[in-house]
Amino acid sequence: MSTDELRTVAQIVSCCGLRSGEDVLRTLSQGKQPLEQRIALARAVFDPTALSADQADVPELQRLGRISSTLVRKNERLAEWLFSAMLRELKGGKGGKGGKGDEAQGYRAYRDAAAMVLLGDMVERMCASGPVEVRVVFRGLVTTLVCGALGSGNTDAAYVAAVGRLWTLAVEHTADGQQDALAHGDQVARVLGLAATRYFATDSAKARGCLLNLALSAAAVVRGICASSGARRVLALVNDELLAQLLRLSGSLGPGEPRTHVLDTLHLAAFPAEATVQLAMHLADSTAGDQRPDASTHMASRVLTTVSR
Repeated sequence: MSTDELRTVAQIVSCCGLRSGEDVLRTLSQGKQPLEQRIALARAVFDPTALSADQADVPELQRLGRISSTLVRKNERLAEWLFSAMLRELKGGKGGKGGKGDEAQGYRAYRDAAAMVLLGDMVERMCASGPVEVRVVFRGLVTTLVCGALGSGNTDAAYVAAVGRLWTLAVEHTADGQQDALAHGDQVARVLGLAATRYFATDSAKARGCLLNLALSAAAVVRGICASSGARRVLALVNDELLAQLLRLSGSLGPGEPRTHVLDTLHLAAFPAEATVQLAMHLADSTAGDQRPDASTHMASRVLTTVSR
């Protein structure tokens, strides 16, 4: 942490009279200070080793170090607060919850690479200490935050890497992450589409690598849903825009495992088994003048339209 950040943290400890972990959590939640300053406070509590040598003897920071060591369920409670603060920003929360001056300063935690890294560090530490249920820790969907982050248009490599890391930790390293993602397929499909869109919006090789990994992880969830769902569900999940993005992504990748994963997703999304059988029956019936509309008709028309673009 920088000297200015530590000075700000010391001022908050002194002005708010912080004496316990509950005092810290209350200060974070009340929002009397700008959100960026409260995130600095949360970072200092989360990782007291961030105190620089020339600041370690400051009484307020020493006190904060003691508070950090005694705060029960520190990682979970700090992560839940930071996650909720980011979600409130996405939903247009303001006033005391957002913190005074945040709108005027233009600061948004969910657009800040350092804040996103901090949230990832908290989740990573929780996962390292034992099984974590993401739906218990977070009062909201991680997919919502990831969608908002990708939708912000920020393709800075460090930021994209932080967002991708948070996704991986929440979905692949928690006890219920996969189950939670499967239960919210529409959101996961949106993550996949946004990751693919941002992939083509940046020239940074590092950012592209992070976005591709995120897209492949989301695609794996989509494949799981497509493989176990009926045609109508698949066709509703993977809209024409996403189908076009998958086709474009597969065409941009050279031979290898990533391209194979995208093609597998594309195959399941464009040609779900149930609809493929229906299509064969429909084509057979059409020769006898039967023009019944069904899911297979929709599937065939949208695939042909997308490929012809």
